[in-house]
Amino acid sequence: MLRWILVLIHAVTVAGSPYEPTFEATARAIDKVSHESPIYEGNDGPERTAAELVALASYESSFNPRAVHADQGGDSLGLYQINTSNLRELGLAREDLFDPETATRAAVKLLRASHRTCRGWPPMQQLAAYATGRGLCDVPEGVTASRHRLERAVHLRREHPVFWTVDKAAIER
Repeated sequence: MLRWILVLIHAVTVAGSPYEPTFEATARAIDKVSHESPIYEGNDGPERTAAELVALASYESSFNPRAVHADQGGDSLGLYQINTSNLRELGLAREDLFDPETATRAAVKLLRASHRTCRGWPPMQQLAAYATGRGLCDVPEGVTASRHRLERAVHLRREHPVFWTVDKAAIER
């Protein structure tokens, strides 16, 4: 799924992005975490998880793994703009959120919590708790942010169907 994830990243990124040298590490992290800990159940769980992570990173950081934005109550860091107020709960240090794999694992934990918290709300609103950073599902800006991110994930999967490639080096190991 790695090559497919790279296609998705390039599909939502402006050509010549200064973060292009980091895309492969980001794609590897998304691929690994989507398989090890998918947000969704079923055969397409890893695919749906990967598309959601790509959509989220595109909105939150434009795929800059070292992005820092000042927010209310702290800074938001890395690919998924995880607020420093979450560090204790995640058992992480600030610098950890600049590592693509660690940040992706943390994002999946927070995304899963948002989906759970907003379970009774419309499907496109289930990232609102993540987007607001306050665990609320009905804050207008969180609802809008959730809808944009999840619509992008759906669009990516529709416009760029998943494809699988064989990693010959992994088979030989």
